[in-house]
Amino acid sequence: MPTGVRANGSDMYDIDIAPYELLIHRILDLNSASKHTVMRGLLEAVLAPSVVVLERSGRPIKPRSEQETELLDRAKELSMAK
Repeated sequence: MPTGVRANGSDMYDIDIAPYELLIHRILDLNSASKHTVMRGLLEAVLAPSVVVLERSGRPIKPRSEQETELLDRAKELSMAK
């Protein structure tokens, strides 16, 4: 599955937002379906900043459950450079 992330230099990346958004939605689906606490913690470490990237790109994720709402709220509290 394409990630939409391409290296363009030392520690710099370009994001093709369409495939990136699809990837993040699939990771969110996997996270929501999982009952494995450790796996969910690892996935949420990736999801939180990814949610912020999507929101800043004009593609906010709409929560489908209380669990997703809580995750998205935590993600919005992250301190990330603009």
